[in-house]
Amino acid sequence: VGGDRRRRVGAGADQAGEAIVALLPHLKRTSDPSAQRLVESLADGLLEMQKGDAHHYPYGMILSWQNTWHAWGNIQAYALLMAGDQLARPAYTAAGLREIDNFYPYLLKTGLAESIQLRGDRKGYSEAKRERFPQIAYGIRPMVFAAVKAYALTKDPRYRELAKRLGGWLRGKNVAHQAMLDANTGLVFDGIREGGVINRNSGAESTIEGLLTQQALQGILP
Repeated sequence: VGGDRRRRVGAGADQAGEAIVALLPHLKRTSDPSAQRLVESLADGLLEMQKGDAHHYPYGMILSWQNTWHAWGNIQAYALLMAGDQLARPAYTAAGLREIDNFYPYLLKTGLAESIQLRGDRKGYSEAKRERFPQIAYGIRPMVFAAVKAYALTKDPRYRELAKRLGGWLRGKNVAHQAMLDANTGLVFDGIREGGVINRNSGAESTIEGLLTQQALQGILP
């Protein structure tokens, strides 16, 4: 996903983030130089996909694919924090924190989205299209993981509070005003549709993502 390689194979930053997270434990076990080169190449590509900053829209968003950010599987910031920590690369850590510090609060302020498409010109970027629904646990968990990792790295309590705010989606702080997680049974609903209608199915993905979110939050509670 970077430079000439990006033009040849596309811009799948979401998949690059997943690959980084999967490769890092292998790299830690083996110190394989080829694995480290691959992680660095993927992480450098994620840096290219970051747009805006604290003062310019879209406020540090790391695109998922071409000109689109989507909530589901949005693991880019978390992957950069993990890589920055393990490889001692401050630029990766700074990029991950930039999205968490600026884009996540923007999302909470303007309303969680399923996806956002950007339009760019010489003046910068603007929102071309926003889809608010469906909102699903797989869209919440990556952001919670990133905020929790930011807290682990910095010990700054604002990241703990941000993680709790994002995770509040599971506990009823959402457009449906209903809990999406039953803490007694582990059931997690499949999502929220337009109009605040809950999809009351509970598939494996939603259950796993919801419980992983809850587990991560419990790990940072006082």
